Amino acid sequence: MSRIDESLSADVRAYFGATGAGKTFNMLKDCEGARRVLAFDPKGTLGAQGFQAFHDFGQWLKAASGANEGRFAYQATGAANFARFCEAVMAMADARRPAVVLVDELGNVTTPSKAPEHWHNVISLGRAMGLKIRAGAQRAPEIDKTLIGNKTHLWIGYQSRTADAQYLAKETDVPVETIKALRPKPHFDQILYLGRGDWKLIKGK
Repeated sequence: MSRIDESLSADVRAYFGATGAGKTFNMLKDCEGARRVLAFDPKGTLGAQGFQAFHDFGQWLKAASGANEGRFAYQATGAANFARFCEAVMAMADARRPAVVLVDELGNVTTPSKAPEHWHNVISLGRAMGLKIRAGAQRAPEIDKTLIGNKTHLWIGYQSRTADAQYLAKETDVPVETIKALRPKPHFDQILYLGRGDWKLIKGK
């Protein structure tokens, strides 16, 4: 069997919410049940969430490439470290051992234009190699159009800026006033968007 399986469906999920919106919690929730998760962890918090966490890239790569299951977080910051993380993910990608690719605080390592080369490859080529994507940022306008254009799911939490709510309203058919009305913790209001005309508002307490 080849490492490529063109019959696999795309699963690219984006998460946008200001601090305190519940973004990271929901990203992790959507990783439940995955046998293998490869994470870029700039905040350094995933070690407390059941991940094997590494500051050393070589140690992370050795652990992640040698296992068919498990959760492996590379705790680093900056575009250069993110690039080599993505390059390694593509080198390891194999439809015979699928993986979820988890990236938090994406706004720190990408731009509003086309995605950087190796991240672009993960998004555009990863589907047939068994990669599923969970990527989040505080502000959607800071994120590359490659992720926005290829998303299959979108999670929207509290937006602290009207401009960010307007951006998301343009990318979806969710009324801007509905997005602006979302509340952060302790309510954790959220919108789950699956495509034009297919979205659900979940109000917290």
